[in-house]
Amino acid sequence: VHPVLMVIGLILIGGE
Repeated sequence: VHPVLMVIGLILIGGE
């Protein structure tokens, strides 16, 4: 699992 995907996911969830 790429950490980048986790970071992007957190940003998307936090940006909502």
